[in-house]
Amino acid sequence: MPGTARALLAGLAVAATFTAPARGATPTAREFPTGPGTGPYSIAAGPDGNMWFTEAEAARIGRISPSGAITVFEDGITAGSGPVGITAGPDGNMWFTEQNGDRIGRITPEGVVTEFSAGITAGSEPLSIAAGHDGNLWFTEPGGDRIGRITPAGVVTEFSSGLTANSSPEGIAAGRDGNIWFAESGPDKIGRITPAGVITEFDVSGTLDQPSGITAGPDGNLWFTSFADDIGRITPSGDVTVFSAGLTPSSNPSSITAGPDGNLWFTEQTGDRIGRITPAGVVTEFTAGVDPTGEPTGIAAGPDGNLWYANYQGHRVGRINTALPPMRDTDPARIVIRDNDAADPYPATIEVEGLVGTVTNVRVRLNGVHHSFAGDVEALLVGPEGQNALVMGESIAQDVVTGTVITFDDLGPGSPFRLVSGIFSPIHLLGLGNAAFAPPAPGEPYAGSLSVFDGTEPNGTWRLFIQDDDTPDGGVIAGGWSLDVQTTGPDPVQVPGPTVTNTVTVPGPTTTTTVPGPTVTVPAPRDTTDPTLTLTGVAARMPLATFRRAVTVRVTPSEPVTLDATLSVIPRRATIAQSLLLAERTTDAAATGAQLRLRPSARLLGRPKRRFRARLRLVATDTSGNRATATRTITVTPARRRR
Repeated sequence: MPGTARALLAGLAVAATFTAPARGATPTAREFPTGPGTGPYSIAAGPDGNMWFTEAEAARIGRISPSGAITVFEDGITAGSGPVGITAGPDGNMWFTEQNGDRIGRITPEGVVTEFSAGITAGSEPLSIAAGHDGNLWFTEPGGDRIGRITPAGVVTEFSSGLTANSSPEGIAAGRDGNIWFAESGPDKIGRITPAGVITEFDVSGTLDQPSGITAGPDGNLWFTSFADDIGRITPSGDVTVFSAGLTPSSNPSSITAGPDGNLWFTEQTGDRIGRITPAGVVTEFTAGVDPTGEPTGIAAGPDGNLWYANYQGHRVGRINTALPPMRDTDPARIVIRDNDAADPYPATIEVEGLVGTVTNVRVRLNGVHHSFAGDVEALLVGPEGQNALVMGESIAQDVVTGTVITFDDLGPGSPFRLVSGIFSPIHLLGLGNAAFAPPAPGEPYAGSLSVFDGTEPNGTWRLFIQDDDTPDGGVIAGGWSLDVQTTGPDPVQVPGPTVTNTVTVPGPTTTTTVPGPTVTVPAPRDTTDPTLTLTGVAARMPLATFRRAVTVRVTPSEPVTLDATLSVIPRRATIAQSLLLAERTTDAAATGAQLRLRPSARLLGRPKRRFRARLRLVATDTSGNRATATRTITVTPARRRR
């Protein structure tokens, strides 16, 4: 893309109205075990078509294929370093934070690890990491109240000027404005840092408590989670909107990401749920397939069109589908976007057959785009009868993209400045110097809408021509591409053939004799109804002095049960992953109820100087083995808060 074109794009507006296609199957999850003592914490899509995740407890990096095959890497990673955050970098590698070791790690697709510690302040505890528009990686340092930047060559710079004391920055993401945005859980602020390191803070303390994860949304805004059971949205100018309706109390939303369906998806760490919020703020929670004792943490879109998440306490990696109807045809073969050249293959093809009628609608999906400058990528779709549509060219998205799963649909909104996962209308600026596609692609002019295929023959070869139109960078589409063609006629169906009746005649009458059988003892039906629990007397907030003395709760079950109660610090960081449990107790409780008193271990609790969250979890088991779980989150505040 010529430099003049890049400058012209800066003032374009973003459309944000979109009605999603008809719903498909209700989202359900499937989880894949990683083994005891692993603690998967964060997850991200890689340019190799797999998902990569950190194992905070085992000090390993894991890789999981779309089918669920897991490979782990530990050579080159410092023992006990606590890998937590992970992202794909502009160099084709995965980058991760090592919170206990004060390091940033890099791992190649083949599993070769390099660690970088020079320039990182001791005790800074690097946590979350994201690729920036400037081609570098940016990370948060909650222990040192800093924002860090590391180049692909491993050169680190730290920034603290402009950050509130005890800011404890956590989640981080690139915004549409070319800046990096982060969540500050200490002073309840959202921060913004320019590529040059200039920091601006936006106070959300009046409406939100302890912001945590953050991501760029399909509407061009930043979306973030709050541990006070809210989802927040902030515009590039700093206007904040809060959404809480539909969120279960004490669910503690954690990580958040843009989904392939045009919505935002998030994890509920102590609610053991996966949540979805539309750009309009409508929340839906999902539990089917999610480990009810797990604590899901990180979440990211995968090249298969699903959402993938890390289940920290359950030692699993999970996959959850969206509610969108599936794409009709997919070619999962990797597409290599060569620098300033045609892609390989050129074109990528999908054969459509068996459809009835003529075309009424076409959708195209790119499954996992990785590129260090998205504006250089151009894509042209050509139908069986030769009609064509430019679905991507001279894009307004001028930044690094890492794992974007994007669907082109004429009904979608215009693209935001940052190309994120979602559903958008074709992204191009026709007439602004689009480079012609090389043969065998057709020459210009190109249509700008997928409606050009309406009324044409659906069956035959559909071709997707992709090219990179400028130096010095290339990329890949890790999971190939998908095509969904809708027609005026119904899909062909298989119907049964005619019924054939065979008549067999046998001689002689039929005699039926009834004799009594032996006595059979039928056991009583097993009780399969889970008990229920009512908890009273637990304060949502308490001073540290009260917490030290004990946490008291009144438990009333629906039937006699055995109660297993635990009191722990919510594992927000790998540094406390080995010392979460503060107290535990097992007791019997009649249906009339029981009172529990759990006193935290003074040795494990130490002398905290900052506000923290504790979790009270009770598991009730009845005489038939049925279980019920109840949790409460307590915010504990020291007597004095240092500013």
